[in-house]
Amino acid sequence: QNQIDLYMVCRRDASDEVLSLLGSPVPILRRHCFPVTNESADCVYEALRVLNARFRLTPNDVLLFSSAYINEIYGLAHFQSEMSCSPFDMPMVALTFHQLFPPFERPDCIANPAERSLWLGRLRSAFEKLVSPAVMLFTTESTELSTEIAAVSGRTVGMLPFLFVPLHPRINRKARWPLTCGFMGDGRAEKGLPEVLRCIQDFFPACSDVRFVI
Repeated sequence: QNQIDLYMVCRRDASDEVLSLLGSPVPILRRHCFPVTNESADCVYEALRVLNARFRLTPNDVLLFSSAYINEIYGLAHFQSEMSCSPFDMPMVALTFHQLFPPFERPDCIANPAERSLWLGRLRSAFEKLVSPAVMLFTTESTELSTEIAAVSGRTVGMLPFLFVPLHPRINRKARWPLTCGFMGDGRAEKGLPEVLRCIQDFFPACSDVRFVI
């Protein structure tokens, strides 16, 4: 069997504790995939140049972006345009999308037709820059999101499971009540917070032994 070398690309300022968990870390990233700016896209391009200089990327290599958006698309397109080889000699790339729209300062902006049209147009323009057949698009396990990304990109889109570390409860729960339920994450509409709040409103009067933490 052929040996597969796996490297985890992470932020430059990752702590020693985080680096120790990654196995073979490559701490070169300076930005997250948000906010969407030209500078952030340039950071993606610079990181790809560093990776290519270090590993001499070939079609046998796979670059997996576990969280991608417009910055990653433009950074990748810039990198591919400057590669001296043909598009068919590029390393394989998998871009994974978790959401159709970026985080908004105001959660209700996601329901604004003008905002949605603006960002769909920006995504469509970004996807038009990707010309290499070696680029594959994926979403998390959401049929709706996969369909929407396929429509805006004009490409076939697959689905990949979300990467996370399984959580093992440290305390064995003996009593059934009282019960504390929590919502962890950004309070954004696309993360499901409105649905959680509606469930709380419907459920709470029927069971006062449940505490909700947002």
